[in-house]
Amino acid sequence: MRVLVLAVLLTGCISAQFNSTTGKSYAPLTSRAIVLSPDEAQQIAGQAQVIGTISVQSRIRDGAPAAPDNEQLAAKAAQLAAEHGGTHIVATNFDSAVATWIDPATVTRDCARGNGGYSCEKTYTPATIASTSFPAAEFTVYRVAAEAWSALPPGLRPGR
Repeated sequence: MRVLVLAVLLTGCISAQFNSTTGKSYAPLTSRAIVLSPDEAQQIAGQAQVIGTISVQSRIRDGAPAAPDNEQLAAKAAQLAAEHGGTHIVATNFDSAVATWIDPATVTRDCARGNGGYSCEKTYTPATIASTSFPAAEFTVYRVAAEAWSALPPGLRPGR
């Protein structure tokens, strides 16, 4: 059985989704998971259990500041991983997603009252299609039991 949890992280217009691969819920062990490189992930392999994946996407809105970079996406993923009991994450993919939307055609009518009646003018605005790309990433979420942290290299030990 797979458990799917959706969490929208409000800061920076970033949405993140945690997908449990074990079907279990885990209590948080740390306030933020450690972001590992693939080489560092090999160093925790003996003590770690894969508990899920995270998909992170930026949602850019008109007037929003610049799109988040990969480091900011990883920070959001680390926060969400910790909330679901993860202690470490490894990026499996940094990419761009594309959003496309259609602004429908419109007709407006401006009328003015004049001598002997009304005079109206119609204005037609055709439909437009627009798209934008935004950063997206995928992460694998690992959990190392707190009692095994002392066996990890010092830089890979989570904080409480």
